[in-house]
Amino acid sequence: MIIHFSGGKDSLAVLHLYKDKDVIVHFVDTGAVYPHVVEFVHDICKKWKMNLKVIKPKMVIEDYHKTYGLPSDMVPTERSPEKMVFRKADGEQKIQSHMQCCLNMVWLPMRDAILAEEDKRVIRGIKKCDEHGTVPDGHVDEFGIQYFFPIWDWSDQDVFDYLKKNNVSLPKHYEQVNSSFDCWLCTAHLASPTAKGRIEWTRKNHYKDLWPELKRRFQAVRRAVEEEQKIIDRAMQAVPLYSGVQDFQERQKKLKEQK
Repeated sequence: MIIHFSGGKDSLAVLHLYKDKDVIVHFVDTGAVYPHVVEFVHDICKKWKMNLKVIKPKMVIEDYHKTYGLPSDMVPTERSPEKMVFRKADGEQKIQSHMQCCLNMVWLPMRDAILAEEDKRVIRGIKKCDEHGTVPDGHVDEFGIQYFFPIWDWSDQDVFDYLKKNNVSLPKHYEQVNSSFDCWLCTAHLASPTAKGRIEWTRKNHYKDLWPELKRRFQAVRRAVEEEQKIIDRAMQAVPLYSGVQDFQERQKKLKEQK
């Protein structure tokens, strides 16, 4: 069987549950995973004598972003990699969906690694209470991969209690942010309730050497989105989107004049 291990608390709990079993551990390293997480993954697998396989994407992540754009939660069509091929806009920042980035940098390399294994049963640290939905426990996909979620009914607190009971330490960022830390240069997933904490932790407490590059990327994405928004706003001036508000303001003005 295969365990997907990200270094986060949930997959760590699963790893501990199966540490004495005959399993293979798959860890996806995009080349931009937070250094302390990479170190933690290697150290814990060595400590528990687990068979760790590091999975990497086919393309260096910095080159991938240069080619297809920075990941974002908001992607103006005019800045998408598909449209930029036809746009005479040298130097303008391309933006791609974070779903597309994760697909190529994480999910597809992960799937290919599973398919290369003889046993295609996969164990993941996914819970019913997690932010995102998933397939049901025991699901078999179109590639014949079967997924199991042994902590499905656990809460976040159940996970913390289990790790504490078994004297299992977490990566250092968990002291302040309850989240697995993936790519440090990611400019997306900002809708997550832990996004602000992750960014502030990176900027204020650790990795000050990495922060200037991450800041530059955030600014590039924001600038690109705002530039496209201005173009839309100019066109939308012809549409009475706020006519109700304008009518109200005009009535209030007339009432004041009558007084």
